[in-house]
Amino acid sequence: DDKYPRTATLQGMQSDLRAALVGKFAHDIDCENSEVRLICSLAHQLKLKDLIPTIISYQDNRNIWLEKIAISHCVPKSDAKRLVNIILSGGRYETWLKLVGISPGVFVANDIKEFCFQLYSEIAALRDQLLRHPRFKWTEIEREKLLKEGRPSNAIDSALLPRIVQCCENEVLGIIHRTFHEHNWIVRAKVFDGLIVEPGSSTEFLESTCRLAEKACQKFGWDIRLIEKPLSGTQHNPIMTILEAREVTHT
Repeated sequence: DDKYPRTATLQGMQSDLRAALVGKFAHDIDCENSEVRLICSLAHQLKLKDLIPTIISYQDNRNIWLEKIAISHCVPKSDAKRLVNIILSGGRYETWLKLVGISPGVFVANDIKEFCFQLYSEIAALRDQLLRHPRFKWTEIEREKLLKEGRPSNAIDSALLPRIVQCCENEVLGIIHRTFHEHNWIVRAKVFDGLIVEPGSSTEFLESTCRLAEKACQKFGWDIRLIEKPLSGTQHNPIMTILEAREVTHT
């Protein structure tokens, strides 16, 4: 099975398996609201922030917007979080409705629809500027690859923005990695937009190291917020992946 090598790593395995293996001594450090913060930071760096007032408002008032989305659609906050990320990655409001199991037309949330329309227009305007910027000239090579793969030309720009965000995320994770390494933490794996870290010798407190990493990112123009996700101390939690697999084999 070609999936075996991927799932045999801390990076690729299910989160509950990761907890059983390293929950006793490791910590999961995550960039909160990563995609939105990267996009807003990038707009500030390139003096393009006037193009994205709604996205910046969402960054600054995220909990208010998540509550509005959740209440107006009767979905949990975890589902509400996915709406903006889907739109920023080139998806649509209707894509999100289908994903969370809502039929279009069931809910009439005009303020949320208007919010989504603003996101569409703002991210398109920012994307056009980024694709013209010398800093991201490498996207021309990616464009050629997508054309050769048969991707419709009108969909390529939307596909390129997530690659720009991924490039910026790699830069930020590199800064965070170096900061933790300099303060005697052992970085074990990159997991999505975060790191699995383990205390080394003479290690700084986790909270203070996170704040130092945030300051290091700010020096390069990245307004990042680091949080610890549940991992440390979870080694005795039930491993649902195994329990569910057993249940399937017994049915």
